[in-house]
Amino acid sequence: MGKVTEPAGDARLIIPEPRSPTMISLFVSFVLFSAPQELTTLNADAPHPSYPVWVTHNLSDDDVAWNYQPWWVRLEPSWLEEEPGLSEQARRALLARVAGIQGASDAEYQQWLEATRDDAIMLNYRILVDGAEALVGRESVPMGKPVAFHDLVSQLGILDFDVEIASGSEIFEPQMGVQFSGASLALRLLPISGQGWDADLALVFSHRIEGEAIPMDYAQVDGKNRLIERIAEAQSRVRLVPQHALTLHLPALGPGEITLELLADAPAPAATVVLQEQLAWVSLPSLARHPSWNQFLRGWQEQGKVWSNAEGDVVFQGENALAMAQAAAQTPSLNPPMVHLGLKAQRLLAGVEGDRSDLQIQMLEDKPFLFAQGTVRDALTSWEVEVAQVARVADPVFSNLFSGWQGRLQAHRRADGRYLLDVDLSFSMVDVSQSQSIRLAAATLGEKGYDGEVPASPAHNMKVETPEVRQVSFVGHYLTDANGKLVLIRSANSILGDGGRLRLEFQLSDS
Repeated sequence: MGKVTEPAGDARLIIPEPRSPTMISLFVSFVLFSAPQELTTLNADAPHPSYPVWVTHNLSDDDVAWNYQPWWVRLEPSWLEEEPGLSEQARRALLARVAGIQGASDAEYQQWLEATRDDAIMLNYRILVDGAEALVGRESVPMGKPVAFHDLVSQLGILDFDVEIASGSEIFEPQMGVQFSGASLALRLLPISGQGWDADLALVFSHRIEGEAIPMDYAQVDGKNRLIERIAEAQSRVRLVPQHALTLHLPALGPGEITLELLADAPAPAATVVLQEQLAWVSLPSLARHPSWNQFLRGWQEQGKVWSNAEGDVVFQGENALAMAQAAAQTPSLNPPMVHLGLKAQRLLAGVEGDRSDLQIQMLEDKPFLFAQGTVRDALTSWEVEVAQVARVADPVFSNLFSGWQGRLQAHRRADGRYLLDVDLSFSMVDVSQSQSIRLAAATLGEKGYDGEVPASPAHNMKVETPEVRQVSFVGHYLTDANGKLVLIRSANSILGDGGRLRLEFQLSDS
């Protein structure tokens, strides 16, 4: 069997022609999407998993097999660990309290509710893979609530085996999982008064490819194919401005060249709302999630009377109420600037420039951009031993391995105009072609003992794969020049051969 390796560079990967579309049954869709969320206690929508995921319900919350199986190579959607934001009840309660104190009529209260309502916006989105549309739509997206859009094909496969053993007998129970092919976009929008919307977004594109049978050479069990998935992931926090297109571009690594386009088709949220004379309202949901939110509140309270809730709704009272509300909407912590980052990753072989990958992204200053592109595959990396009275069996253990490049980038602009860039990038290659034969137990003769007759047992000989992982990493805090440029060069003999180099050129600028 030939080697199964993945390049860490940007060699173009050809996607096979898609099969004719098939309809996924409602039952399968329910199992695939509800089971993983139940097992991982997710409370929000999310992009589809890059890794194969379980579909059974028989795993407990502390089951090791599940706890150590992530959904994605690099993504960490922030909203999965947070409570849903922008509660309608919280806004109503705040305004009702203020109306009661001010003696406002019910008609006035209803007008306040209408004027301060956070309307959903129409969002146009498109994910292109090698120039072809993989996911496209126009959707109404509510404020503060995570939403996800999918166009997927699913495929069942064997993830693992669960061994059932008793006195004198044993059997393997296949543990089924799902691989997804297609595109997902998940995002959560928060309004920025008078400007637009902050968007936490995460996208995944994946393409399943047929894997060869994993050689186990074990008479007791056979028939598991390798699960292989070519994947692209990206996560960023960006600002959407009305009628202004935002683009994110990933190079042709993994499933192909990925481009995300977003366009908000709606007017900007109201900056402030005058409720009454000397009474003004403003919504600051992004600022309410800032660690210094309580300090902001105390500062405003020192200047006048203020009502607020945990969702970021604030009502100012006094002669300068409107000016205070407008100033609060311009709080620097609420409005970090956008940063445009370009990354050119190039191979150098014996001093000669080779293939190059170009990454073009936009992100908010001091907010991370996460990504991964490459191939996920599993390998037989160990065996566990199960024993019972006059019975013994070896239980195979499979591990997921990622080959490609992945990283985390975060930028901060200094007062002198230069950028401080946090870099955590790695380039890896995985070779799963090597294996070795092992014997876990010798053959035994049958015998009759005090506890009864013990049957003969054959030797337990099997294979275990010994994956080779080659990796080059760039990790550190780097300062760009006055023009926002940074160049890093590192030897890469492990992945490119003797004399190989990787050259990274970053270019940062205001978006």
